[in-house]
Amino acid sequence: MAKVRIILKTNRKLSNNCYPVVISLAHLKNPTKYIRVEGFYAAKNEWSYSLSRFKPSKGKNYKKLNSILEEIEVKIEGVNEQLSAMGRFTYDAFHKLYFADENLDKCVKSAYQRRINDMKSTDRIGTAMFYESSWKAIHGFINKSQLTFDHITYAWLKDFELYKRRRGVTGNTIAVYLRGLRAIHYEYCKVNNLNKPSAYIQFNIQGLLTPTMKRSLSKDQVKRFIEHNPISEAQLDAKQLFLFSFYTRGTNLMDMLQFTKDNIDGEYLVYRRQKTGKHMRMKLTAEAIDVLSFFKNDSKYLFPYMRKGDVPKHRVTDVNRNINRRLKLFGDAIGIEHISMYYARHTFAELQYKSGVRIEIISQMLGHSDLKTTQTYLRSFSDDEVDNAASKVFDSLR
Repeated sequence: MAKVRIILKTNRKLSNNCYPVVISLAHLKNPTKYIRVEGFYAAKNEWSYSLSRFKPSKGKNYKKLNSILEEIEVKIEGVNEQLSAMGRFTYDAFHKLYFADENLDKCVKSAYQRRINDMKSTDRIGTAMFYESSWKAIHGFINKSQLTFDHITYAWLKDFELYKRRRGVTGNTIAVYLRGLRAIHYEYCKVNNLNKPSAYIQFNIQGLLTPTMKRSLSKDQVKRFIEHNPISEAQLDAKQLFLFSFYTRGTNLMDMLQFTKDNIDGEYLVYRRQKTGKHMRMKLTAEAIDVLSFFKNDSKYLFPYMRKGDVPKHRVTDVNRNINRRLKLFGDAIGIEHISMYYARHTFAELQYKSGVRIEIISQMLGHSDLKTTQTYLRSFSDDEVDNAASKVFDSLR
């Protein structure tokens, strides 16, 4: 296999006193060949020789430029692997394949990387992490071989499932990995005006799913939760965060921890769900206001957990892990197993449903934008109607 890499060619200075970024091709004992990466150049102090990437000194666009270089690196590795597998490496063959756009389009790794970069560039870090996890699982299965969309068949999907199950991975987790692949594959077909592949219909990803344990509390359990006094301040904080989520229709912790005073409009909480982008506006209950008073602090956040320089996704993940650990201890003390922050959202939805609230109103209260079980009922309701519906459960707990 040839040695292909991206380098800064420092023995050739351009008219702007910088040096060109090139693809270096070294094969056996033949002279090294270079392919210019058009429009990419750097001064010596703007280039990391160990990483083959631009340094921050390149300017504010250096991350975007590095993302493009990452895509190019994926592409040249794919071309090199393809030619090596055929035993036909020549510089001309490499050049021809490298500039053939259709080959890049078929590369699954390239498609994943583009999607991940797109998500990161729009600050959708959680979605980027989802696709990174999906690709990591798939890459572990195919090892270093080149995977194109042409390879994705029913047999390939079945082999992937069996490979993961032999390693103790649950069907639910396998389904998550394959949902990422399916989304990438469908996007590829859409962009290239191709029919959707039948492999995912034949395989039936949904069939991998197994019922998970109940993730909601009964009304009696909620009352016990409210009335019990924690044994530590840490558990009290966790209890209060859980209750705020419950009293605000199952608000996600990712949204909660980034609330500021700007999210309070009189007696209303207003925000846009980060997961779906749906605008939320709800009247704060007396209990929710009490929780805000409990957490009153000098920072700009309503809940004092975010710190300067934090990446929200990573920070919230850490906080969520600690809160769930404390909620488990709190739940054990009152005979409720496995309680976590996500129970607040499920509990709110289930108690609303059991109290007779129509499913379409519940869907709106939860801020769903693509919920298959409720989407046929979705329509707009007034804030007053939704607030009145939400208050039914809260009143019954007082």
